[in-house]
Amino acid sequence: MNMPLHIEERALYQNDLFKVVQLAGAERQRLRTRYATGEQFMIVKKGRLIIHLNGTDHELSRGKTLVVPAGQPYGLRAMTSFEVISVMGPSVVTTFADE
Repeated sequence: MNMPLHIEERALYQNDLFKVVQLAGAERQRLRTRYATGEQFMIVKKGRLIIHLNGTDHELSRGKTLVVPAGQPYGLRAMTSFEVISVMGPSVVTTFADE
């Protein structure tokens, strides 16, 4: 069984209106399937990755964006080392689908 490798997740900022989280990792790393309680706006800051959302693979690179709807499971696979900024409401919680 292939286990996901480590992807760093770091809170960058939060106020009453939104919070900003950075995801970063190396080539070929995966983020196992997760979902969020609110909508997320994801911006690729560096690298190339695939986000699997709603049965579709979205290949994203630097400067590209993707909106992840609330409650929709998604996964991530890095093609190169990457950094993604995720902006969401302050009370949004993300949880792995298998927890």
